[in-house]
Amino acid sequence: MIHVMTLASLIGAVLAVGLGAYHWRRRAQNELSGPLALAMFCGAWWALMQAVVVWGRWDPARVGAAYAILPGLAVLVACTVVYALVLTGRHRRVTRRLMVFLSIHPAVIVLAIAADPWLRLVYPTVGENADGRFAIEFGPLFWFHSAYSYGLLLASAVLIALSLLRSVRGHRAIFAIALVALLLPLLGNTVLLLASGSGRLDPGPLLFLITAGLWSWVARYRARLDVVPVSTRDVLAALSDGVVVVDATGVIIDANPRGHDLLARLRAKGANTGTVLGRSWEAVVDDRYLRLLAGVDQRLLVLDDSTVFDVRLERMHSSEGRSRGAVVVARDVTELERLREELAELAVRDTLTGLFNRRHLGPSLEAAVAAAEASGSSLSVVMLDVDRFKQVNDAHGHAVGDAVLEQVARLLGAGVRDQDVVARSGGEEFVLVLPGASGAQAADRAEALRARCSAHEFETDAGPLHVTVSLGVAEYRHGITADDLLIQADRSLYEAKAAGRDRVRIAV
Repeated sequence: MIHVMTLASLIGAVLAVGLGAYHWRRRAQNELSGPLALAMFCGAWWALMQAVVVWGRWDPARVGAAYAILPGLAVLVACTVVYALVLTGRHRRVTRRLMVFLSIHPAVIVLAIAADPWLRLVYPTVGENADGRFAIEFGPLFWFHSAYSYGLLLASAVLIALSLLRSVRGHRAIFAIALVALLLPLLGNTVLLLASGSGRLDPGPLLFLITAGLWSWVARYRARLDVVPVSTRDVLAALSDGVVVVDATGVIIDANPRGHDLLARLRAKGANTGTVLGRSWEAVVDDRYLRLLAGVDQRLLVLDDSTVFDVRLERMHSSEGRSRGAVVVARDVTELERLREELAELAVRDTLTGLFNRRHLGPSLEAAVAAAEASGSSLSVVMLDVDRFKQVNDAHGHAVGDAVLEQVARLLGAGVRDQDVVARSGGEEFVLVLPGASGAQAADRAEALRARCSAHEFETDAGPLHVTVSLGVAEYRHGITADDLLIQADRSLYEAKAAGRDRVRIAV
């Protein structure tokens, strides 16, 4: 029973943190949200520390958690006072002086805890006793802390009760719920104190988390604040994501408007166009998409119209581990995928020439070598270098040199086959990967490129220029690597330059 209560407190704590974050973001629009958010965070802290005390196996951690509960409770009490003042319309009394006064209690508790190893005024004894049970003995400062906290909480309850008595019909339910919610942790603390500090039973965290939930309702629906209630269905309807809920047997039990649109697009051709609720997921969705989604919790799904959805499956289970169904969430990521593909393409492209860069060349050549090795087909590499390119840069500037490289790239790209790879490997050097081409065929293509460049008039800001290129050719041989092939092509290129430039050499 104790562990179930503690587990429920932890679950509630997680919800309280989320709800607290929600209210913290709304503190500028709702005066109740600020103190309520802090109170929820403190309640979650209380539940977490209590779980360490109950479930912990390392004695120092349990002792530390027992102490850590107290500052959180002190802050929680201060937040309760502020909440009550704001709720009852006395928010103008929440002055800086009051805030300083309320902060004294948590500060004193922290100092007392720091000095407790020597003074023993908070917990004279804490830890495992002779019976092996974790026990806490309450000291005078603990009782002072409890009495002070009770006094502030009771004062807050009185404020809410007076507002309840004075409120008009229609507002009384709000104050009544807030009052009942406040009395819950008071009752929990009383039970704890009567348990003689055993550290084994503390309904306080769970009861306060219930209080926080009720106060959250009050903060949202209090008539004076003119807060419009928003249901879960309203939230789902506002989502841009498609949400579909199926039960444990695969029957669709709910869907938001975008979810209905998604199911309409996933529907098999010729299928029943009526309502999908109450029908099996498999009976509604086309077999093609069912196969793609089978056995996965997340994947990208491309529809016939090229729309891309990121589809995620969130499975639901009961506390006993039994399946309660699943929530299918689908987000349209078509534009995101398009941008991703563009970025991926830019990452392997040379920014000046638009050709592939060295990052793409390496994997492409390795794949071509592997394919040639597996199939026994031909493969050749041509390496091209612009002759005396440094002289062009030195004489006319880098802008003219860039214009030359751009035009060389266009000449290389003209007439290549779909399977060929043309890349700028760096500086004025280019590489062509020619799958299926023998050394002789590659040499012929290299000679054609040389002649085309030699005859071309390069238009630049410095006027027309005449530029030549040298080319080296290497043919793949069984057993050599992609790096070996590039080295052979580079040697052939060096031989072409050494022989006078503006020529082709083939590795032998």
